[in-house]
Amino acid sequence: MRKMVTALFISAALAILAGPVRSFAQTADTMWVLPQAGFLNDQINGDTTSTGARVNPNRVYMLYDDSTYYWDGTINVNKFNFTMSAPVPAAGHKPPMVYPAILNDGSVPVWFIESFTGPVTLTHLYLSGTPPDNRAYGASRVLVATSGDSDTVFKVDSCVFDDWYFRAITGGGQRNDYYITNCVFQNLMYPDEPFYGDGFGVLNSATTDTLWMTDNTFYCVNAYLILIQDASLCKYIRFEHNTVFLTQVNPLWIFEAVNADIKNNIFYGTMSVGQQPGEITAGYYDYNGQISSTISLDTLLDIGPKYNLTEADRHITVANNAYAWPQALTNWTTHWNDSVKAINADTLTLAQPAWMNPRTAAMFSNKTTWPNLQAVGNDSVDPGFPSTAMAQVSKLIQSIYVYRAADTAAATYEWWDVPQGQAGPYPGTWPLPYSLAYSNTALQHAGTDGKALGDLNWFPSQLPLAVQQLPKTVPTKFALGNNYPNPFNPTTTVKVTLAQSGVMSLRVYNVLGQLVKVVDEGYKPAGSYTYNLSMDQFASGVYFYSLQQGPNIITKKMLLLK
Repeated sequence: MRKMVTALFISAALAILAGPVRSFAQTADTMWVLPQAGFLNDQINGDTTSTGARVNPNRVYMLYDDSTYYWDGTINVNKFNFTMSAPVPAAGHKPPMVYPAILNDGSVPVWFIESFTGPVTLTHLYLSGTPPDNRAYGASRVLVATSGDSDTVFKVDSCVFDDWYFRAITGGGQRNDYYITNCVFQNLMYPDEPFYGDGFGVLNSATTDTLWMTDNTFYCVNAYLILIQDASLCKYIRFEHNTVFLTQVNPLWIFEAVNADIKNNIFYGTMSVGQQPGEITAGYYDYNGQISSTISLDTLLDIGPKYNLTEADRHITVANNAYAWPQALTNWTTHWNDSVKAINADTLTLAQPAWMNPRTAAMFSNKTTWPNLQAVGNDSVDPGFPSTAMAQVSKLIQSIYVYRAADTAAATYEWWDVPQGQAGPYPGTWPLPYSLAYSNTALQHAGTDGKALGDLNWFPSQLPLAVQQLPKTVPTKFALGNNYPNPFNPTTTVKVTLAQSGVMSLRVYNVLGQLVKVVDEGYKPAGSYTYNLSMDQFASGVYFYSLQQGPNIITKKMLLLK
């Protein structure tokens, strides 16, 4: 059973600070929403005055734990700060379980929350797209940011997204920020083909300032964890300490990424549906006749001319990730290829999955054209996941076989992880019925930060990560604060201020000038960042911590006393 049953929410109070909040004149208050008082959307949409204005545009809507809620229409967020949350569930209790209702005409509502011009915060919720009859096509999306949004912040922390057949979160609008932390995305699968069932996707017309995804688990997901459509600009992507366990297609559709840090993740069993020769030629999953891969980039064909960007403007770091494929999946693909050779090897054989295709590898190697692309410390290592999770591999293989053998999308098999004898994901299971706390001890301290690869909620003793606060108001100076406390044992707090976006590093050196710890490095948007720095593995003494961004360097002294 997942160790994060309670630890899933330990860092919630900190992670919810990982982004700006719009300021409203009216003081926030709390409205507790009763599960028996009607549909959830009716209660929230109806919280208005006689003129149609919000009773309190800064109100927090709280749901009760150990309760079940239903919705039959969309919650519309327009010009107010929408927050829906629940208490951190104690051991033996479960978060609010939220489901779509079956409408009078037998249909199911399409999406749960639509934001026109308002920030959205969701915390501590179990959000299922499956109605009570467990139909294959339930609700399609949890949160949709429509084109009217601009400069808006969306924060989702410590939530479970279960069985949303199209996409859990859809981004739109201009210059929005998304902070998605400590969440679980599971059973996201389109009933008829592997191309849908995404975690997060941005529409073609959108621009995004920041997409921040840390300490999340993606478990049995058909399609893309991140989908940045080709004409959409995302200025910065941080994908760090995420555990990815089984996907049918390539997990990251970020071919024209400009600034990205992809670090300390585990990718296990990705692109498992494989590619037939015709699919490679036609550009399924990738471009230019290239095999799809876990990490895949292309030139700035669409957004380069549109936003006056060159290849040298790109800063992308892919570091200290582990990747592997189940041996059973590799064996099945080999057996499939052997069995179809006599029928038509030119059309039916499947390419084995790859970590990085030749085009992408060539980009990382070409420092003349791409001087700021870096790929280091990425290893093919099997984490050793527990049997509770590995049981899903056989379901995945069966799904792929049905899809490939039938040669028609209509025959695709859902490979949900649901309790034995249960027809589908309704009702949701809590605690989560599987564990991804892997046994490979070498990976448990293999991160650039010395911590475990993947979602740290599976190793709760290593939580929390450094707390990052990213305000919309841009600082006016480059600064490094004095650490506090000082002297310290063994943790201290360091504040960093960046006046402009760019590649930075925060490092610790000993008195000999030797690098002993990399606290953080990579591209950062302008803003203030606060780090909880732990030196528990180091001896007492004087150390120097140094902040660098371009030509700017500040170094200060701190004293560790044990």
